[in-house]
Amino acid sequence: MNNGKKTVIGGMEYAFCRNCNKFIKLIDEYLCSECRDKDVLKQLQIMSYLNANPNSSITETANANGITTDELLRYIEDGHIIMTQGLKSEKLLSCTRCEQPINTGIMCDICRIEFNEGVRALKKESDKNKLFEKGLGMHNRQSRDGRKR
Repeated sequence: MNNGKKTVIGGMEYAFCRNCNKFIKLIDEYLCSECRDKDVLKQLQIMSYLNANPNSSITETANANGITTDELLRYIEDGHIIMTQGLKSEKLLSCTRCEQPINTGIMCDICRIEFNEGVRALKKESDKNKLFEKGLGMHNRQSRDGRKR
């Protein structure tokens, strides 16, 4: 049932929790408050493990903390765990754009900056187009007899 889609009701966004499938008001992640609390505790447990066991592999760390390697990689990709926090990687993370090695997230700093600049430029262009369209709309008003001017 958890398909990652949002639903808007009364201007608020809702979705299903990615862990327990409870229907929730979407704040920042697809997690309900209970699952978010468990998630934070799990992250703290992992960081504590890495402090006590520096240079543990992804597989060792996942096994020692009762999670899958995919779950651990999600924490790393989401930026909650950083590779330099004592985690030795059998599989280095790489930027999804340029494929350079990275320690956390999905993009390197350079690509993230370029991506954000591109998004800002697109938004600015979109805003200009909206203003232009509104301006054109003024010229298409209908006269009192129903004819377009």
